[in-house]
Amino acid sequence: MAYRPGWYKNDARPAGAASWFGNLPGWGVVLVVTFGVWLLQMLFVKLYHIEPLSEWMGIRAWWPTALEGVRDPAGRTLVDPNNLSFNWLFPIQTVTYMLVHDPTSIGHVFFNMLFVFFFGRGIEAQVGRAGFFRLYLAAGIAGGLACWLAALLAGSPIPTIGASGAVYGVMVLYAFKWPRHTIFIYFMPVPIWLFVAWRVFSDLQGFLIDDGTHGVAYLAHLLGATVGYVWFKRGDVVWQADLTRRRHKAEKQSQQSADSRREMDRILGKIQAQGLGSLSAKERGFLDRRSKELRESGR
Repeated sequence: MAYRPGWYKNDARPAGAASWFGNLPGWGVVLVVTFGVWLLQMLFVKLYHIEPLSEWMGIRAWWPTALEGVRDPAGRTLVDPNNLSFNWLFPIQTVTYMLVHDPTSIGHVFFNMLFVFFFGRGIEAQVGRAGFFRLYLAAGIAGGLACWLAALLAGSPIPTIGASGAVYGVMVLYAFKWPRHTIFIYFMPVPIWLFVAWRVFSDLQGFLIDDGTHGVAYLAHLLGATVGYVWFKRGDVVWQADLTRRRHKAEKQSQQSADSRREMDRILGKIQAQGLGSLSAKERGFLDRRSKELRESGR
């Protein structure tokens, strides 16, 4: 397998991490938190017959308004399609929607977390704990935003929930890095690349023929898979973008410092040649600011 630039392990955790949770690998944190939220969802359903977490943590473009006194045959309140309000919480929900799953069935959360366990360990061994989190979140956020935009354009108040977009990012990257590894399906060994290719193709087909009744977030899957592919081709693009931003910031600060020194030399030269009274109000203000900065820095 060819080595791809951009993989790194610069991820050392502080010595003597204080808590058990802090010592968990990244994929372990995802499992613990996600299963914990699912158990909380299930408790709400069992004890109170309501489930508010999906409503508030799932990503949605519009908040629905109920049609008073109107219910469907199953007794559920219907939504007024002409009275929707924009959801300003969607930036937070791009992360929280990954934590909530269908509380009435363990299959949704179980298979997502099974794939995190199976694929996440190998990925984290390569990119480190922080690198795993960046990949997982980037794929999940990209998938969530795609679903949000689709709902925005369609005027749909239905929330999207589940970690599938993030899981697809991890899964696709694993398939590109170790395509000949195998996974057992019905006791038969199947190459990872074939399994993942089949999943992505099935989602692409589902997206193209979806009539809105399947309840599957195909866009989240496909955008998450795209992020995994980008990670394989370009490395950790989030880390690279942050590195570029910090480099530009340092260069800008260095340039500003050099400009400030040149301006100070010019003003001091002017004072020496023409006296303090020759300074303009702008030049005096610059000297006052620089004097204050130097005092605060202890120079």
